[in-house]
Amino acid sequence: MGVSAGSRVELSSTPCVWAYWPLRMLARLGEPDHRIDVETLTRVDAPGSLAMNDIGQVRITTQLPLAFEPYRVNRITGSFIVIDETSNRTVAAGTVS
Repeated sequence: MGVSAGSRVELSSTPCVWAYWPLRMLARLGEPDHRIDVETLTRVDAPGSLAMNDIGQVRITTQLPLAFEPYRVNRITGSFIVIDETSNRTVAAGTVS
């Protein structure tokens, strides 16, 4: 799942590692529900993939149940990173709303 500048990532059932303080576990990313066009701040429904630095909403299924709070309540439990399980590189970061 390695990502380079300008590339697009197909997210449907993409295996990855979810890093959520203090846990690290296997997870799967679903297809993006939508992305935000940062130039117009409009919502683009069902974009199919996200490019580097895109902002979007994705459903994530984790190996184990998680306890979390929205980012606005707790910045530690409301944030996460996604790591490519083959290269061990960070490929995404996110917040829980």
